[in-house]
Amino acid sequence: MPYTDTYGEHGWYTGQVDAASGTPHGIGMMNYSNGDFYEGEWRDGVSITPSKTREEPMLGGGFSSPR
Repeated sequence: MPYTDTYGEHGWYTGQVDAASGTPHGIGMMNYSNGDFYEGEWRDGVSITPSKTREEPMLGGGFSSPR
């Protein structure tokens, strides 16, 4: 589904969603329009996996850019 994260970045989210709000909630993946992606856990539309945030990428997984 199309989604804009809390940083204002647009992309396509695939994964679990909250039935009431329709926001990412649970395990999912966000493919950003700039080619980046994030995979991990979401709560109320916010990525919460501490080791896989947009600011601190985890080597070997999590948020990254294709090269």
